[in-house]
Amino acid sequence: MRWKIILSILLISIQGGFAAVTVRKVDFLAAAGLKVNGAGPLLIRMDAERNRLVVANTLTSSVSIIDCENRSVCNIPISSRVPQYLKSEALAIDSRTGNVYVIGNKTLEVVFPGINKTRHFPTNKQFEMVAVDENSGNAFLVGRESRDMAFVDLHNNRVRYIPWSEKEESAMNLNQTPPPPIRKVVCDYG
Repeated sequence: MRWKIILSILLISIQGGFAAVTVRKVDFLAAAGLKVNGAGPLLIRMDAERNRLVVANTLTSSVSIIDCENRSVCNIPISSRVPQYLKSEALAIDSRTGNVYVIGNKTLEVVFPGINKTRHFPTNKQFEMVAVDENSGNAFLVGRESRDMAFVDLHNNRVRYIPWSEKEESAMNLNQTPPPPIRKVVCDYG
């Protein structure tokens, strides 16, 4: 009886090695006649509503919108580079409109993929996290370097600051492992 259990476990574990997995390689560089690309994805988020992948690139000031159906890529320039130490919280998508919000170097960049345009909102400090109010399109930014929460009014083109925390921390060794704690904010639509 014991050997049947051992044999069953062995057969089940071996079976995974024979599973049919299809991997599709897509080479965007070859289509452009390139072999090497210095830029790479830093922040990636899926816009499931529109079946597209949103990528904030490192070493460039651009956001790439990849159509997952036809695999086309649209690179949209932004006015600031995204700091490399930022984490996934620095990129948000308004699921209602598809607009992309990404934190740059002391800025918030809002990308309007439908018209390939952007808007740039300078901030007085470096923020690390963005949350979007999908009812208005406004954004809230928080980070360790500011005791204030930034409120970005998309329609009136301005940034206001709301007292929020008691302390600020200077950004030091931001690529440490494990990463330092981050401040977070969310929008409640209810």
